[in-house]
Amino acid sequence: MVQESEKERLGAFLKREREKRNISLDDISAVSKINIKLLAHLEDDNYDQLPNPIFVKGYLKAYANYIGLDNKEVMSRFDEMFQLKEKKRTFLAPKSISDYKRRLPKSFSKKLYWFSFGLVSIVIIILTATLGHKTEAPPKVDSIATAPLEEVSPTTIEAVLEEPKVEANPAAAMASIVPQQLTVQTIKPVWLKIQVDNHPTYSQHLVSNKEVKLRGEKEIKIYISDRSAVKMTHNGNILEDHGNEPLPLFLELKN
Repeated sequence: MVQESEKERLGAFLKREREKRNISLDDISAVSKINIKLLAHLEDDNYDQLPNPIFVKGYLKAYANYIGLDNKEVMSRFDEMFQLKEKKRTFLAPKSISDYKRRLPKSFSKKLYWFSFGLVSIVIIILTATLGHKTEAPPKVDSIATAPLEEVSPTTIEAVLEEPKVEANPAAAMASIVPQQLTVQTIKPVWLKIQVDNHPTYSQHLVSNKEVKLRGEKEIKIYISDRSAVKMTHNGNILEDHGNEPLPLFLELKN
């Protein structure tokens, strides 16, 4: 087979034939729809910038057909060139371990031998020292004589655990809770908003000369639209300090 260096490159051959026919790359690109940069890579044998060889063969056929070259000759040149390039890229790996050893320098083989020998020797020494070490048995512990515990009578325990008893006094507890009582007497029409303990709030419109009595266990809240329109008594005591001005008043009475 003729060497690639002794034969005209495929790209140079294509370019020479194209220029001989006075055809431009633009003409080939317009008809074949192949990018002009790809055509230039073909003529420069710049196959690293081209796609898979299957596509390259299609470009070459379209190129050859347009300028009137023989497709078989172009494909033959490409296959021959492609095979040469693949052979140059092939890595000649050793066929066996013995072949690989023959390729290694003798000095490296000796170093590898002595390194392996030293590593194995160290492992053997460590294993011998570990297996030869006798584990000492733990000292025998004699039974410890314990003195009998002093007995404690149940009555003593009960006396310690007994809690002081507190006598309940319901009367005193009830006496500490003072219910809230409020009496409201109207002098003229007035509007009230009332809440007793946790009961819902309600509103009430009263005319003149009416009386409302409220009783709550904890608290009474009352809103009065006109403080001058009412007189109030709280737990038997007359409330006189709420003023006589026709202004709203809010009272909160609680324990």
